[in-house]
Amino acid sequence: MRNCLLTCLLLALFLSACDRSTSPPPPLDRQPPTANASDLLDQLDDVTIPPRDLADLTERLTGSGPIPRTAVTTPTSYKVGDIATFWYKDQDAGQNVTVEAQLRYRSAELYMWFETGMRVRDDELTEAVNFLEAQLLPTHRAFFGEENRPGIDGDPRVHILHLEEIGGIAAAYFNSADGYVQAVNPYSNEREILYISMKSRDLGSDEYFGSVAQEMQHLIHQNTDPNEAAWLNEGMSELSLHLNGLEPNREADYAAHTDIQLTNLTYDPDLVSAHYAAAFLFTNYFREQYGEAATQALNRDPGDGLQGFDHLLAALGTGLSADDFFKNWLVANYLVSIERPTGVWGYETVDVPALELAEDHRRFPAEVSGSVAQYGADFIRLRGDEPLRLNFTGSQRVPLLATSAHSGSAFWSTLPADKSDMTLTGRFDLTPLTSATLSFWIWFDIEEG
Repeated sequence: MRNCLLTCLLLALFLSACDRSTSPPPPLDRQPPTANASDLLDQLDDVTIPPRDLADLTERLTGSGPIPRTAVTTPTSYKVGDIATFWYKDQDAGQNVTVEAQLRYRSAELYMWFETGMRVRDDELTEAVNFLEAQLLPTHRAFFGEENRPGIDGDPRVHILHLEEIGGIAAAYFNSADGYVQAVNPYSNEREILYISMKSRDLGSDEYFGSVAQEMQHLIHQNTDPNEAAWLNEGMSELSLHLNGLEPNREADYAAHTDIQLTNLTYDPDLVSAHYAAAFLFTNYFREQYGEAATQALNRDPGDGLQGFDHLLAALGTGLSADDFFKNWLVANYLVSIERPTGVWGYETVDVPALELAEDHRRFPAEVSGSVAQYGADFIRLRGDEPLRLNFTGSQRVPLLATSAHSGSAFWSTLPADKSDMTLTGRFDLTPLTSATLSFWIWFDIEEG
């Protein structure tokens, strides 16, 4: 958990911290952080948040009694031609609906299901499974680890459900709740399963393999580090394409939107591709700097998001923090974008197109004011023949949350996290009482979806 404002000053080349919007920037907070605030930030950085267990939560919160972690003791023996009913999430309707699908291929690794009525050419299916079994699955398991095998259904195979369409902007998805029995999630398919939309794509195309690669990485990550920060999880999924020779090709989206928060993935249709690109570039930059073994260790580290980077950078003896690494990454993006990479500030395997500049100044003096997202950057180009003096003033403090304590100076917060279970417990002797009441004030800001 961190929320410090990072500003990268590169006097010869660029400066971050401007806004292209017409709205006035927020007022500056010139007061330095207190010692208590700095200590609190350090404590939050060190917190390792436990992952949630939906079965355990169901047992504790509903009083259901013990819930099995597997759906069957003997796996179902499916054969080609079988028809089964599946749940899936209709993204347009926002509802769980059922669909019938036919098994068209079965091997020691895969079940390939297709929505009934879909036309599937045998030669395309053969070509697709050959790539999945010979290239994609071995590459994923060697680099990222293994999914839960044999898993909830007692079967080591991965199910891939091909649908006419899913709705919305989704091309594919993985649902971690399928790893729980229907007593926990009534819409669970109780399988290790991926959902692939075949709308506007061909079986065996790069787009198809890219979708399978992304969701397969999520399936594995659910087993190796189930509450990894969503942005880094997506960065690893984008990296999985790169490792299989299936390039994400989203770098131009990041170049046009550098002022997005790396560490806060949003699904705004206009920005989601830029978020994926930023996460991929950041993750791949780490892989290129420190190697595949370090990236594999990062993928398994119990620390979430930047905390994992802090852990690995320390273990490698780099002398860098995650914040330092982030600054180097910004420099690398700019230098690669102007085709002048040097030393650690560059990439070996990807290119970054020209970044969209927030400002481009040739005449001086010049004054610029604005705001920049946490862990984002705006780039300003300063061009001239004479040396320049740069004065920068920025806020030294930012709030962790958009609220303050109702009374006193402290409150308990769950902190932003994905697929996690945070608890607050205390012991109280109520034996002298006939009744007891707990009164508390609550504030919440919960994302939709």
